[in-house]
Amino acid sequence: MNWDAIGAIAELLGAVGVVGSLVFLATQIRQSREQMSHNTVALRAAAYQQLLSDGLQVGGTQVLSVPGLDRVVRLGLADLGQLDEDDRFRFSLWINAVMHTHDNAHFQYRMGMMDDARWQTPLRDLQSLCDRPGAAQWWRATPPSLSPEFVALVEEILGEEPNRREPGR
Repeated sequence: MNWDAIGAIAELLGAVGVVGSLVFLATQIRQSREQMSHNTVALRAAAYQQLLSDGLQVGGTQVLSVPGLDRVVRLGLADLGQLDEDDRFRFSLWINAVMHTHDNAHFQYRMGMMDDARWQTPLRDLQSLCDRPGAAQWWRATPPSLSPEFVALVEEILGEEPNRREPGR
């Protein structure tokens, strides 16, 4: 073997190394971009939940931390018609925050950031919530500002009989 052949083999190995490095780099960039996208969705949902649960005030009254919210939620879940305009507003803020929390959990599940076993708890909570007449009334009367995938899941839950099968991804 002469030096020209050895040089050609070295150049070929170098080229293979460069191509391999570029493929690795592209994969890392794609994964990083996906992770940033997932983090952005989770942070947006957390910020929205924080706004609704801690910081939202209407007319100087902290809407979600007012005494009696448990009564509003209990009555609202039974029947929205039992609530006056102010309590219906409080109920709507509360259930909207709950739905956004479940939308975020569903997103994490769909993206593989939550395994099947961990997803069962929020799914059962969501199914239980959707079984309540007031929640179903609210859902049908309120245009959802949630992800299309989550909207489809809730509508699937609302459309099934009590002995429903487990909704999929």
